[in-house]
Amino acid sequence: DGKPLVYPSLASPDWLRAAGEASIKLYKAFEMAGIEERVLGVVLGGLREGRWRHPDGIDDSPVNLAAFRDWLRGRYGNEEALRAAWGLEELTFAAADFPPTLPDGGASVFCTLPDEQCLADFMAYTAWQTANAIDALARHWKSLTGPAWRVLVNYGHGLELPRNTAGHGALGLLLEGDVDGFLSPVSSADRGLGGVGGMMGPVASALLHGKQWILIDDARTGLAKDPATGRPVRMKGLNRRDVFNVQRRNFSLAMTQGMGIAWADPLGQGALCDEAQWTELEAMRAIFETAWADPARGGGTPGLLVVYDEEARNYVKNARRAHTALLLQTRDAVLRTGVAARFCLLEDFLSGAAPSAPAYLFLNLFLLDTETRQAIHARLAREKATALWRYAPGYFGDDLSGAEAISATVAMTVRAAGAGAKAGSRYALEGTWITVGGVIGAQEAWDPLYYVDDENADVLANYVDGGKGSVALRQPEAGWTSVFIAEPGITPALLREIFHILELPLYPAAAGALRFDAFYAGNGLLALHAGSVGERAIQLPEASDVRDLFDDSAGWLQTEAFMLPMNTGETRLLRVTPKR
Repeated sequence: DGKPLVYPSLASPDWLRAAGEASIKLYKAFEMAGIEERVLGVVLGGLREGRWRHPDGIDDSPVNLAAFRDWLRGRYGNEEALRAAWGLEELTFAAADFPPTLPDGGASVFCTLPDEQCLADFMAYTAWQTANAIDALARHWKSLTGPAWRVLVNYGHGLELPRNTAGHGALGLLLEGDVDGFLSPVSSADRGLGGVGGMMGPVASALLHGKQWILIDDARTGLAKDPATGRPVRMKGLNRRDVFNVQRRNFSLAMTQGMGIAWADPLGQGALCDEAQWTELEAMRAIFETAWADPARGGGTPGLLVVYDEEARNYVKNARRAHTALLLQTRDAVLRTGVAARFCLLEDFLSGAAPSAPAYLFLNLFLLDTETRQAIHARLAREKATALWRYAPGYFGDDLSGAEAISATVAMTVRAAGAGAKAGSRYALEGTWITVGGVIGAQEAWDPLYYVDDENADVLANYVDGGKGSVALRQPEAGWTSVFIAEPGITPALLREIFHILELPLYPAAAGALRFDAFYAGNGLLALHAGSVGERAIQLPEASDVRDLFDDSAGWLQTEAFMLPMNTGETRLLRVTPKR
């Protein structure tokens, strides 16, 4: 009807109490109908689209302001600490207020401290309050149903949502609570035929904590309701085989990452009302059951562990541009690189819960105190691993900041490019996957921007503006390898070249045309979703039997390399069984 939607304040005890009472009524309705034993669990929905996404702007209700002030008391402990952090000499908890604006544009990336500590705190509070409300409702449901019912929630989409105030920055809090699992749709950024369709959050961390993650495949199927007859009809221009290949891609992502999958008709217009569609779903269900029952199935060692810091998000002022480049676009580049990748939270890397890998890609480590930096370096040295750092790791620190802190983090000399410096780079060498002069990123101002000025580092790319090093590699004396990608832009070709130089595990072989298909690996499976027609050269780390789970007639015995013919948009899901 054109009227703005009204959302509750998650800080409101009245709303939380009403939600709890509604839960009791619903559960009693199940009991009265005698069907409670047939119910597997509930999905907690709230805010925008039921996905716990806050609308634009600030919830400036009195109850939210009071809750924000209480949160500040818990965070700082006393008013002296609050005044020092916010840079206001006479500030009290009772007078603390919301930030005046929520900036989301311009060249400036980070909050300026202490002037904008209020903004960083509000973004952290919003994420905490969202997760806190979800946790309270999950605990309430568990008190009603006991462990028999599972509680799932649409949350943890930190790799997808650019706005910090969306509220999805506290997944770590829920990993220790009563929520049993998480839901996320297929990425909205690149979900079409030939696209990546990536996961929205750090799935590996959920699994490490014993939680489930279910991928919701709500992609278009080519069927919609005819307004005249009310019956599902097929749209023109959307090929059924293309639909099935996109669904196979999404299914393959779930299988390799250890996720569950559910197919949805979000608009209720008959999107799944097709006999051939159900034949396809049945085939995928059978593959799922067979693959998960295979005693040879195992998670395996990831070739790349991608590490994401939720807290660091809160200090990014230009969230839309910075998070799009450093989180979403980097995720999609990784999924086109041809490496077995996992995505986890920084806290799981630091605790040792996350598995070891030959290489670690740190997406947004902007907050690094001395102890954390030393712990990261110690693990890298212990494992003789490679670290790939994005943009400005260590920018905020306890003893160092800016270029000095970044230099200490990446173990090479780094300098600030100065006001008005533009990103956008060109490759500086001819490689297997890259060509001298090839472009990375867009030429636009970023503040701050850094470059490498280290005679012991090998420069892989230079800024177009000024010609200084924007991507460089160095091996510190401790035995680990550091790759600093100061350039905000990124390409799968760059990542693949770095892996090739360092002789790290990489499945696409350097043969034939250079293609960067969507690629997933894990749980003894490899999957490719082709962006174009042609053969793919695949290199395995050891001799293995290979079977195509979507095509029983396709397979290879005792091979370390093979050619895989593919059509545009085709999806292949391969079971790889090493013969040791």
